[in-house]
Amino acid sequence: DSQNITAVFGEARADLNDKTEVQLSVRYEDYGGSVGSSFDPKVALRYEASDALVLGPDILVRTSMLDHPNHAVGYRIEFNGRSVCYISDTAHVPGETNENIVGLIKDADIVIYDSMFTDPEFAERPDWGHSTWREGARLTKLAGAKKLVLFHHDPGRTDTELDALGAEAAAELPGAIVAQEGATLTV
Repeated sequence: DSQNITAVFGEARADLNDKTEVQLSVRYEDYGGSVGSSFDPKVALRYEASDALVLGPDILVRTSMLDHPNHAVGYRIEFNGRSVCYISDTAHVPGETNENIVGLIKDADIVIYDSMFTDPEFAERPDWGHSTWREGARLTKLAGAKKLVLFHHDPGRTDTELDALGAEAAAELPGAIVAQEGATLTV
């Protein structure tokens, strides 16, 4: 299928005076006309987290607030019947399910999930606004999503340590992988 978006770049900022209002700036590159010739590749939008944004034909972005001390938003980008979810900067409460995240990632093709900590590390830092690969695997299974990508790694981890975490995650959830700089995933 020749309809694709080669690159999506963006940033999101929460308005700290209104914890649910977020500004999203998105730029598309090399979209090959698949989003229409009248589509402006530079878009600035104001929306509230949990809004659904229609960015062009067959491009929908859904959002949800995440659990982070400085506020964060999770994204689900749907295009041409496929979906990728980006869940960064989120903590969790052990033994509880974040239904906002489960709803956002339900049946997604790819879930890119904040995997900063191991379980013992998370126990020492539950209020830092980051999660674990095990929680990502649990939510991915619960939501019926297809593939888990671990990212937002602890910058102190070595490649060997990340490989070991990736092997653990793949044993728990077949197909789970560790994000790597420059990696490309096909949806």
